[in-house]
Amino acid sequence: NATEHKEEIEGAVWFGINDTVASGALESKKVLYTGGIHYFITGNAPAANIKNISSGILSKAVLDEQMEIYFRAGNPNRKTIFTSPFGKLVLTRLAEGKYETTRSEKTLGIEITQLYILGYSVPVISSQLFVDFGITDRMYIVDMDYAKMRYLKGRGRTKVLSNIQENDRKSRKDAFHSIMGLELQNTQAHGLIKKFIG
Repeated sequence: NATEHKEEIEGAVWFGINDTVASGALESKKVLYTGGIHYFITGNAPAANIKNISSGILSKAVLDEQMEIYFRAGNPNRKTIFTSPFGKLVLTRLAEGKYETTRSEKTLGIEITQLYILGYSVPVISSQLFVDFGITDRMYIVDMDYAKMRYLKGRGRTKVLSNIQENDRKSRKDAFHSIMGLELQNTQAHGLIKKFIG
């Protein structure tokens, strides 16, 4: 259904790999897979932009240090933190002292919390999608000036492919098909904080 298709698109935007299938039954038709945000950051960002919390404890000092690195490149006012509900909880615990979080009204159905750090207000968006993918211990810092979804081939209108299999017990199978890609630029403007437990 359309809801599942939307979730699959979101999954590809975050965790898709950059690949092409051009063999077997699909040899005559290349199928492209978009590289997601995780693929782009882990494959291209400088080592300093990817912080592995070896102790598991994300401290205020470490968060300050990492955010300072991210603020140096791109537009500090356009940084956004994407994480799981657990990651948002970790940030909220840190906010009890030096940081402040305020809940803003929902925008397009997304609840956004503002984290005030180093003189900037950074939106924090938590998503159940991360939990569905088994990822709770990551925070992706994305500069929204350098992240764009690109629809391809006729502006990528999603099409419903009807009756795409031979008759069987279900008699027919329909599917949604979208052609889109993700464009990310400025490798130094994005980052990842991972492996925190609290």
